[in-house]
Amino acid sequence: MTRQSRYQPDGRYVTERIRRGVVFIEFSSPPVNALSLPLRAEIYRAVSKHADEHSARAIVLTGARGTFCGGADIREFDSGGNLESPTLREIISLIESSPVPVIAAISGVALGGGLELAAACHARVSREDAQLGQPEVVLGMVPGAGATQRLPRLMGVGSALELITTGRSVSGADAAASGLVQAVIGEDMVNDTLEFLDHARPEQLLLARDRRIASTEEEDRAALERLAAKVPDCLRPGSPEALCAEAVMNVHSLGMDDGLARERELFEVSRASRAAAARRHLFFAERIARRTPRGAKARHITHIAVVGLGAMGRHIAVAAARAGCKVSGYDVSREVTSDARRWSAAFAERQLQAGKVTADEAGRIATGITWESDFDSGAAADLVVEAVVEQPAVKVKVLKEVSGAVGRETLIATNTSGIDLDYLASGTVDASRFLAMHFFNPATHMRLVEIGRAKETSDDTVATAADVATRMSKVPVVVGAHDGLAANYTFRAYLRQAENLVLRGASCGEVDEALREFGFAMGPFAVADLAGIDVGWHGRNESARVNDIRPWAPVSDALYEAGRLGRKARAGWYDYPAGEPPQESAETINVLQQVRKRHEVPAQTFADNEIVDACMFAIMNATGRLLEAQVITDSAAMDVIWTNGYGLSRDAGGPVFQAERGLFARWRAKCDVLLAWDEVNDPALSPWLSDALGA
Repeated sequence: MTRQSRYQPDGRYVTERIRRGVVFIEFSSPPVNALSLPLRAEIYRAVSKHADEHSARAIVLTGARGTFCGGADIREFDSGGNLESPTLREIISLIESSPVPVIAAISGVALGGGLELAAACHARVSREDAQLGQPEVVLGMVPGAGATQRLPRLMGVGSALELITTGRSVSGADAAASGLVQAVIGEDMVNDTLEFLDHARPEQLLLARDRRIASTEEEDRAALERLAAKVPDCLRPGSPEALCAEAVMNVHSLGMDDGLARERELFEVSRASRAAAARRHLFFAERIARRTPRGAKARHITHIAVVGLGAMGRHIAVAAARAGCKVSGYDVSREVTSDARRWSAAFAERQLQAGKVTADEAGRIATGITWESDFDSGAAADLVVEAVVEQPAVKVKVLKEVSGAVGRETLIATNTSGIDLDYLASGTVDASRFLAMHFFNPATHMRLVEIGRAKETSDDTVATAADVATRMSKVPVVVGAHDGLAANYTFRAYLRQAENLVLRGASCGEVDEALREFGFAMGPFAVADLAGIDVGWHGRNESARVNDIRPWAPVSDALYEAGRLGRKARAGWYDYPAGEPPQESAETINVLQQVRKRHEVPAQTFADNEIVDACMFAIMNATGRLLEAQVITDSAAMDVIWTNGYGLSRDAGGPVFQAERGLFARWRAKCDVLLAWDEVNDPALSPWLSDALGA
């Protein structure tokens, strides 16, 4: 329901100029010309004035500072400002009823509501490097101003399905090839747009609502099935992706006006959903988590060297090459180097065939990496990422060698999260240029990069590492030095609590299933087997070296001693018979019973909600300790870490989001029980969690 506007236009947001009978309306609302109420009001006033006067040959909408429009002002979704008149839909209705053709001249970005505004115009011209997209699904919502009905009529249903359900963007050049854009323009936006208008054919100035769907419903159902291979959620009932797909497919069964009405219903349903609230929370949390020190200047890194080409190192090298960096991959073993070269070529081909990378990206992976067994070319790199085996002595030796070989400006990053950063920094020539860049496995797919600063790491080094991670399409989270940084410190608490539950009587399968239902892609024991039980064992030894206390994990230690190292050994918490799914293991149960007997722990049963409560409580208490130690400065960083690094669904919002919206209230009545369960991690409440629970 539209509300009366509280804003009176005064011309601050719009500049008008006339060239050869064409009115150019340039709107401005830094930094991305988001469609807040004041900007909407100014655009409506300007378009209405010139459409009513009938004196203009055409009206051209364009954005200031090389940016068309970044979409809605997201803050208005919670405040209700998006419902105040004039709404975006009212502007679109005005454009579609205008007797004067309205053209969108796009540069920079046209995203979300910005693209919906452009799609409603009579035609669109765009710079070839502009980015056009509908990212609403990233926020858990169906587009609400006509994208699902207009884009299929402009670019085809299949292309619209992919654009809207993935939230990705396309270039202006690709948009022109699909029909979404009618012409590509150069840097001279005014004259190039006038040139387009001089030669535009009538069919190029046809509103989307007046165009026909060119494909059949059967063809588009098949396209949706193919898309589901890349976006499984587009067929998961009730998911934001599935609601988007439903809205788009309605073009075959509903007319334009009915399709728009149904789109609006789906928009309202999705906007009010918990998934949308969770995704909006993460949108802002990710921006807070990646903040770098005020005044810090990021250097532009073009050449990255990766030292150590095991599973992690080769994935980091490929991710950097895909982002357009020159990459030198180095490993002392010629056999490992050759294997990494073969693997990267096969990986690029597989990803290209699956449609997960573009031909340009596959080419960069194939040709952008120099694979070597000596460090000659790596010495000229702007940034060196060390990714050798997770053993302190080995890392210190490698870091000393690298530090002595590179230039005075080269930054050096370690991929560790479990080895003391100041200890590793002592092996470098200049500790101000050293930090952790903790990628998550596999680094080609996982979005999280933890930026860990040591005691002497400079602000510029932190800012540069965060910029590199962003350019690699990762989500950087800046944290202080700590055992396990922030991510693994809380993850270890989570794993220890899961192990504690199993020791007390739950089965591995029960714990994993309860946490999958909560929103995790994998349960903790499946994750431990995938990572390797030996990795945890070495990590506990390193923690004991640094802190003089070895973390409690009696069952994991017993499995390690029995040679059950996880998937790679086909035996860990589960058994892994060749060609079959994981199975509960009689040997693991036997090991568990022996440990339970040795520690005199009586078996008990746990409901699914008790399993979830215990594990989330452990994460929250560990989060409190990190806040207390100023390793993180905002609790929402944990949600960014867990959704981008550990497979918790974005629809769950993260452990802090869940706690603040229900778990804290549930925990207040059982705080003593939860503390007793969590004594393996921490026998007392952290001050932050105590305040949250009112304890």
